[in-house]
Amino acid sequence: MHDGLDIARTLRGERIFVTGATGFVGKVLVEKLLWSVPEVGKLLLLVRPDDGGAAGRLRDEVLGSPVMARLRAHRGEEWPAWAAGKVEAGRADAIDAEPSARRRNDASCDGWAADA
Repeated sequence: MHDGLDIARTLRGERIFVTGATGFVGKVLVEKLLWSVPEVGKLLLLVRPDDGGAAGRLRDEVLGSPVMARLRAHRGEEWPAWAAGKVEAGRADAIDAEPSARRRNDASCDGWAADA
């Protein structure tokens, strides 16, 4: 018997780094992960800030997207708090940062700094 890969079990409790989350495919990926793996530890989204900051773009463009409708309906009133516990935006403007700042934002996510 082949056990196969249990994606939900594999990703349970994990932090997942996502780029491109404000684009069409990125929003779909974020929704699919939240729907299929509700026990995921945290989705860390790299978002280029605008006037409202990276957190504002996360709220408005990703979590407020029509793509999230079934999650909002499923979670009901707990949606905002649940989503805030599962998804976090970090600023994607590190490309202009000094080299030491870029090293802190490497793929390990250990130096992750959320955009407040």
